Amino acid sequence: MYQIGFTITLLLGFSFVGGCQKSEVRPKLYPVTGKVTYNSSPVENATVVFHPIGDQGANPAKPRGKTDAQGNYKLTTYNADDGAPAGDYRVTVELWLAGRPDEGPSNRLPARYADPKSSDLKVTVNPSVKELPTLELKP
Repeated sequence: MYQIGFTITLLLGFSFVGGCQKSEVRPKLYPVTGKVTYNSSPVENATVVFHPIGDQGANPAKPRGKTDAQGNYKLTTYNADDGAPAGDYRVTVELWLAGRPDEGPSNRLPARYADPKSSDLKVTVNPSVKELPTLELKP
């Protein structure tokens, strides 16, 4: 009987300790919007991803957004339209659309904009900026 009681107490103790982990500390976010154009025309349905520049730890937040018919986007980091942490970012933009019925979707924008290493798009998010400069993509 003593052994069963001890085992239950021990299991409850481990359950309690396991449930007391630190909650994730999230950075302060700043709601920001922007616009994407290609050859001066708005880009609809593009995915915009902000890649932090510099040391951001093991799993840095990568704010993202989807463009509307006018090429406008709002950034989301954790919850819809919550914004992005302050900092410098390299930006990627992709527009995946289906072609012919026998083909899969393909990125309709120049490939260099899909990779943070080759994209020349850079922005800075800070508390005083609500609207970012237009991301003008070129062929």
